[in-house]
Amino acid sequence: MVEGGIRADEVQAILCYFSENRDAPQVAELLELILQLIDLRVPGLSELLEVEIFLTMLRNDNEAIRILALQVVAMILVVYKKEKRGKMPEIFKTAATLLQTYPFREDTYRALFSILIGRFRLEEARASSSQIIDESMVIAVPGALPAIFKLLLVGKPQLRQMALQDLYLLLSNSYENRDTVLKIFGWQDSLFAILADKPSDAEDEQIGKVVYEMVNNIFKLLLLHSLKVDKSGWRVLEQTVAFLFRFDARGVLEREQLLRTLFTKMLSTIGAEAKSDRRETAFILTKDVDYKNSPSVNNLVYLVFLVEEFLYYTPSAADLELLQQGSTIDPSCIASMGHHVTEGGEWSDYDLARMLLDTLDILQVFTPSGLQLLELMTYKNPQMRPGGVQRVAIRVATDLIHSGTVKICVETVPRIRAIVDRELSHNRSGEVSPVVTYLLATLLRTLKSALLAGAGGTEDPELHSKAKAIVPLMKDLLRACIPILPPAAKESLSNQSLQFFTESGTAKQFISSFSSPQWGATLAWADQMAALGQSDEKDLCAVIEKQRIKASQLIEEQLARDDLSEMAEERRLQEEVNAVMQRYVYPELERREAVIVRYERARNTTARQWRRILRRYLLLSLSLSHSYYHSAL
Repeated sequence: MVEGGIRADEVQAILCYFSENRDAPQVAELLELILQLIDLRVPGLSELLEVEIFLTMLRNDNEAIRILALQVVAMILVVYKKEKRGKMPEIFKTAATLLQTYPFREDTYRALFSILIGRFRLEEARASSSQIIDESMVIAVPGALPAIFKLLLVGKPQLRQMALQDLYLLLSNSYENRDTVLKIFGWQDSLFAILADKPSDAEDEQIGKVVYEMVNNIFKLLLLHSLKVDKSGWRVLEQTVAFLFRFDARGVLEREQLLRTLFTKMLSTIGAEAKSDRRETAFILTKDVDYKNSPSVNNLVYLVFLVEEFLYYTPSAADLELLQQGSTIDPSCIASMGHHVTEGGEWSDYDLARMLLDTLDILQVFTPSGLQLLELMTYKNPQMRPGGVQRVAIRVATDLIHSGTVKICVETVPRIRAIVDRELSHNRSGEVSPVVTYLLATLLRTLKSALLAGAGGTEDPELHSKAKAIVPLMKDLLRACIPILPPAAKESLSNQSLQFFTESGTAKQFISSFSSPQWGATLAWADQMAALGQSDEKDLCAVIEKQRIKASQLIEEQLARDDLSEMAEERRLQEEVNAVMQRYVYPELERREAVIVRYERARNTTARQWRRILRRYLLLSLSLSHSYYHSAL
């Protein structure tokens, strides 16, 4: 049978035999036989084996049979059914739906994992439990991954931890594996769904913390990969945030903590890679980097915008509660430190803001050449927001000066000075750059709060030291802005008693003069400039909200299409299962019924014949007995 090919009636006989067979050992033996036949690439087998009939066997109560049926389905799709390989995700999702009826155990997971890496045999599935995952393991059947994610939702926390660890090793060891997973639409939805399904058992909460960390590490790994290698990698990042917002809207995940953790991990890794000596690191930017065509630079800029969006334009849980109660939050009235402030008034995202500033350093924002290249690269970029990365750099830097320690202030001021020097060098027409105006207004307000901090205007030594660090930069900004100051401010600043404009003027003189009434007009001007910036803030909020809505709509539309496709595929599979039943099972049932009928008829005929024979024998016996009796008389 094997060497000369296999006939349709032979396959049909096998399929008919186990389709309604309830003897588990026999069914398992036949499934093993089919696996062997597929391994041998038996001629004529490809046209005869139907995926659907083996899907029906996933309803079997015996786990061993379900595992064998899974392996047969995978091997048929990979080895024979080329026309159905594009339907692998739907087929495996259907398989997962059928398997959800039963507990998701380790053996079933190992079988699916082996299918995922292209190792279909039962012994390979069992061996994978003790096998070290290395770079040789490549995702061969991506359609199995959504099925694993789906089944993990009904699995125990220990199994989730095991599966996520395996997945992380697969991704960290292979460029191809990361690329493969990123091509699966909705992989973020699956990972967030695992996080949303929190364990209720106290014992499982510790495992839940490990699962939380593993999921974030997987996100970091995949997102950084997309940012490094794909020019449209920023879309993956945007989709991830949009998916998270869907879960947050349902109240099952807190986006604030998740985004803070994710962005912190990403920026920390980018910073570590940029400081390393590995030349292959994509985020090391040198003068030879092609800013225009580099995917890492373009995507890194967009990451900067997303982190800024989180810092300043993502409402906190408290704000969302107010919104749900009918209150409104004016985006222009957001505090300088954004929404995320602790009850004690501390900036929750302080560490993240510092990392963002370091990332801007990697982008060379604080160097004239780097900033010029970035502006040229992003000039016609539709994802570029008003003011570009320079605006983000100034905003974050000034907030760090305002809320940070003296050390942070001393480290940050030189970065701002690099931008100021560039702006002042371009100020040859006599016009004052909006950047210079914004910086002066912001630093004036910061200096005011530093010198008048505390109740009753009590000076704080640390804040006083911070003011000293700001003064040299402030002097340059004031000199540049004198032409646009109101007359009252000009008059006060032209007072000869104020020596801070001269090179000999010390920070102590500046600070002591700052407290005089002569500064009132200048400080009022600073407040006025800050108020004028509120309209720009509203415009930027509108742009961000529009991008959020658009990203969410694209996600919802794609998910709706996938749901419709999945439902259509399930209907199609059910129809094909019914067709297979018509082709194999129903004829077999009819044949069995006919055999039973023939057997009953034959048995009845035989019984009638035996009755006739018995009657004749009895009549003959009676006749003989009667004759013998009379002869004896």
